[in-house]
Amino acid sequence: MRRWSLLVVCVAAGCYSGHAAPGAPCTPSLDNCPRNQTCALVSGEYICVEGPAPDATTGVADASDDDAPSQLIDAPLTTSDAPPAMPWSLIKTAETTMTNQGLSFAATGAGHLIVVGIETPSSSTITTVADNASNTYVAVPIGRAISTVGDIGLELWYAKNATAGATNITVTATSARAIVMWEFANIRTTNPLDTSTKVENQAPSTTPLGAAITTTQPRELVISVAIVDNFISGLHTGSAFTNDRLTLGNGWAHITSNNAPAGTYQAQWDQGTSGASCGISAAFFIGP
Repeated sequence: MRRWSLLVVCVAAGCYSGHAAPGAPCTPSLDNCPRNQTCALVSGEYICVEGPAPDATTGVADASDDDAPSQLIDAPLTTSDAPPAMPWSLIKTAETTMTNQGLSFAATGAGHLIVVGIETPSSSTITTVADNASNTYVAVPIGRAISTVGDIGLELWYAKNATAGATNITVTATSARAIVMWEFANIRTTNPLDTSTKVENQAPSTTPLGAAITTTQPRELVISVAIVDNFISGLHTGSAFTNDRLTLGNGWAHITSNNAPAGTYQAQWDQGTSGASCGISAAFFIGP
């Protein structure tokens, strides 16, 4: 009966390990080290050490009473402990077919990504894209997409970590038919582009496909544009994209979810009359 009483007290209060020498494994929540020893995290393992627990960053023992309960010591933050980046968000889109006047819109925010899609004839070339806030625009590396059958072409440009206050985008080209812009927040400000793909001279179809693209990280932003030689009515059922514009009867879309896993994505649209098409897709990393 006396042994049973001792066992109850031991379970309720937390038992000492019985190992007088430092180095015995222990459990912080049980405080089960011998008196005057502390259960501390040492080299990734909780063991009994003499005296108060050392500070995880300074290595100096805590000056508190030796008989005080041991404390769980927080290790310094590592990269994996850093809070996740905020998901990207669409700020606005804008469009124009009066390309000689440029594309005007409400002022852009600081640090945002601006993406610009330009429809051209198949033989046209674009030399620069610029705005009135002196942001630098570059074309996605995949280059132009064309359909010689439909005499249509497409280029996709972007400005990273944009300076705030842009209200007009101009395009220098031998010929341009339409300009569409997107502004997104919470995209990586340095090296934001993951990858880009294109499809050209697509066979006539009433359900034209955009360029399939494979993202390498979860939660990436994907832009997909299809230029057709007829008129798109909207996205095909089941597409993972949101169609933002139907400028000149074409599809200008972005992936709907800002929490999509890494994988392969391909937009698809509907058009009433079968026709040729071309397209470009680009994927961007979330910030910072």
